[in-house]
Amino acid sequence: MTYAKFVKKDYNKMYIKADLHKIYGFLLIKIKDPLDNKDKPQLLVKDFFVYETVQRTGVGQTIFEYMLEMEEVQPAELL
Repeated sequence: MTYAKFVKKDYNKMYIKADLHKIYGFLLIKIKDPLDNKDKPQLLVKDFFVYETVQRTGVGQTIFEYMLEMEEVQPAELL
């Protein structure tokens, strides 16, 4: 599991599940900085894709749970 970050004020992160020869799926989130420094950044799931050949094998859940762990958020906190 890995992720890529495109840096700017509001930026995107992509979490990718892959091995050496295949990509199984990805999750793209947008992170918006809060207007004041008191609030946590807001996260929005922009795109979520799992290849058909590995659907219903837990790949999507693995990607989603990894993103929640890395971003330290609960599902209810997502926009």
